[in-house]
Amino acid sequence: MSEIADFLRARYKQEAHVARLVAEKTGSATWKPDWRRFSHQHFDARVITESGEPVFDGYGEVSATEFVVGYAPRRVLADLDAKLALVDEIEPPMEADGPASDAELHALESHPAYEYRTTSGPRKQWDDADVPPCDDNGDPEPGWERNTDAGRDGWERWDYTEESYWRRPRPDGPLPEHVPRALRIMAQPFAGHPDHKGEEWAP
Repeated sequence: MSEIADFLRARYKQEAHVARLVAEKTGSATWKPDWRRFSHQHFDARVITESGEPVFDGYGEVSATEFVVGYAPRRVLADLDAKLALVDEIEPPMEADGPASDAELHALESHPAYEYRTTSGPRKQWDDADVPPCDDNGDPEPGWERNTDAGRDGWERWDYTEESYWRRPRPDGPLPEHVPRALRIMAQPFAGHPDHKGEEWAP
């Protein structure tokens, strides 16, 4: 699970908590929108709007306080629930048992710090099962070790072929974390937050 997904989940849950507090304080959890008559209860509109500027809706211009007291908490909660679901759709949350182990990543040939290669030959007639991958000149490349976490202790036999699985550390270091563009876009409204990674998360 990427840091940006965790970051977005934390921000949306924090905002949902604030919206629920507003709903509880104003009784708007059961409020039904009537744009002709607003409840004029006093509440700090900056909790949601960050300013005293009026909020415009298709039904007309209303004050920020009226918007927060009435329509905003329910609308905000529904919007945040949808955004949390979207984050989970783009990047499903980690299973309860925690991150995958190195062995599990090697079995899937997906460890970010390693590169992988497969060599193969004819079933029961292959003399080079233990020869690591070779370069273009046919010479074994340095650094390869058998990927004992893949297949059956690093090899597999099929109907007509056999395969040997290899791994070695990436010479340039681990691959950088992949951050989906959709999550980068969703994180932009929080660009000023101290946990936001700025240009690294820019779309």
